[in-house]
Amino acid sequence: MALREGSGVARRGGGLVNTRGEKAALRKRLRAESAQPAPEAGDAVQETVMTMSIFREALRVGCYSPVGREVPLDRVVRACRRDGKEISLPVSLPSGEYGFMTWEPGSALGGGRFGIPEPQGGAARAAAELDVVLVPGVAFDRFGGRLGRGTGFYDRLLAGRSAGRPLLVGVAFSRQMVDSVPMGANDVAMDCVVTERGISGGATPPWKTEA
Repeated sequence: MALREGSGVARRGGGLVNTRGEKAALRKRLRAESAQPAPEAGDAVQETVMTMSIFREALRVGCYSPVGREVPLDRVVRACRRDGKEISLPVSLPSGEYGFMTWEPGSALGGGRFGIPEPQGGAARAAAELDVVLVPGVAFDRFGGRLGRGTGFYDRLLAGRSAGRPLLVGVAFSRQMVDSVPMGANDVAMDCVVTERGISGGATPPWKTEA
């Protein structure tokens, strides 16, 4: 049986499981429970990201324009600019596909698909050309499972990953961590997840942090 992209169907334990309903229920529960974390929590997430060896050594970093209650990246962006790292943001292309475009901090961002601000000019970058991509989400688990907003944006954006590149870092608040995220056949898992409480997954290098 072929599985259609976006069908919400996955194999589990040799059988087929429909994950769409599970995902919708989890999103609904988290929306009901969500409260805006203190600014200090966002700062702590960013500080941990910036101490990771994979971030310090990266030359090309994929970031995002925070929307809603997503973790801010202002400190990460400043660190990238200070250290000469190239920043790229996700964009929706006229073809209906998704990619990255380089962005200079302070330059204009326009309304993109799904209401996500996008660069208005820059060089196109494929996912595999980046070293690290910071990925927001609605929920994550310690195995790297990620629940998005239900549009499939990041799963399509990162489908071009090649030979483990880029490394994918989920960025979230600890309240977004759950025991298990239902994962479909086309869902892309993170290599690790960073919250204000630390790093989940990847207990060995290259996830080590600066002492």
